[in-house]
Amino acid sequence: MGLSKEAFDHFKRTKYEIPGTLVGRWIDERPFLGRLLIIYRVNGQSWLWSIYADESENSLRLEQTSNGKGIILTSAESPSSGDYYVLDKFGQLSSWDNDGKICDYPIFDVEPSSDGASGPGATTGMPMAEESEVAWEALRAKLAVPLSDEQRSEVEAFEVAHRGSKSAALAKMELQADAKLQLADNYKENVSRATAERKYQEVVEEFPSTLAAEVAAKRLGK
Repeated sequence: MGLSKEAFDHFKRTKYEIPGTLVGRWIDERPFLGRLLIIYRVNGQSWLWSIYADESENSLRLEQTSNGKGIILTSAESPSSGDYYVLDKFGQLSSWDNDGKICDYPIFDVEPSSDGASGPGATTGMPMAEESEVAWEALRAKLAVPLSDEQRSEVEAFEVAHRGSKSAALAKMELQADAKLQLADNYKENVSRATAERKYQEVVEEFPSTLAAEVAAKRLGK
């Protein structure tokens, strides 16, 4: 690969303190341009942190939208520059401009660190080694991408239909629990059983007394 082994190993063994919630890590393997890319969120704002082989670095404040490609990330300072990143539903990151795709950035999938610190191997936010094929819903949640007009209409229709109903809160909880259960099933099928079991446990703990929690408990063998 273009990035030297020494630089790659340096990124792998160095622990970088993430000042927020980690979304993911990727590696730029191009010669002379090699860098570690870290996307994180802090106080509701998304950031791209680039760390280069010579240990220089810079941070880019991001704005995000979505289209058929995935989550579109542009510089908040120059959103109309024509340069942008795409984070697709499988957690893959790529760079684009007005002429098309520039390059893909492989997921930086290193082993979790033993002390749990927020470094290249940390499991804060999204453990990339284990969850390289993350669900689209999980990425939307990480980056807080606004709902599409169609999704917003569905939510508004639900709220109108249940307005004034004592069961509205419970019905909404059932929908949320069911969505998270489906996400856990997706992890089981496409990622790993261990990851899915963690998600099932979250359903049980966060949405007790729901049908989804009962199903999740059964799938955990409880």
